[in-house]
Amino acid sequence: MQRTILGLHHVTATVNQAQPDLDFYRGALGLRLVKKTVNFDNPNVYHFYYGDERGMPGTIWTTFPYGGWGVAPGRHGAGQITTTSFSVPAGSLSSWALRLQDNGVSFQEDSAAGGIAIVVTDPSGLQVRLIEARNDSRTPWTGSGLSADMAILGLHSVTLTVTDPGPSVSFARWGLCHGQRERTAP
Repeated sequence: MQRTILGLHHVTATVNQAQPDLDFYRGALGLRLVKKTVNFDNPNVYHFYYGDERGMPGTIWTTFPYGGWGVAPGRHGAGQITTTSFSVPAGSLSSWALRLQDNGVSFQEDSAAGGIAIVVTDPSGLQVRLIEARNDSRTPWTGSGLSADMAILGLHSVTLTVTDPGPSVSFARWGLCHGQRERTAP
């Protein structure tokens, strides 16, 4: 039986400094800081969890701010998720444009697969896309002052850039098939 991936559970990124990360994701984008913990492998580094009110799978974006801890910055391009996309309500991009301008965040309009979008760059240089999603019924986090007709609904998709897609596609197919066998085994 062929299975499809229904969505993303969460996306995690390594970022630079903690405060600009919080200011951007909590402030400019209005995401909820669900939890602040530490990286268990390096307790000097925070692990921020952003998402909806309950921290539901499919809404969670997490970051490790490694700035100042001797970790070399990542290289943009092949081998990384080059864009993380979030769903926003249909018709909200003009409001997003105003909010981003008010927060000093530059953006570009983009016609992404599945809708119209705005692309911004976070303080660590990561691309974030806000996509108008017409069929996304998730309840957004509105506690940060954003109205429900504007607030981020959750993760939409990621763009993974690779030099050769073969191994990634094989891995994804293997994982789906392997997972199916485990579920049906007695």
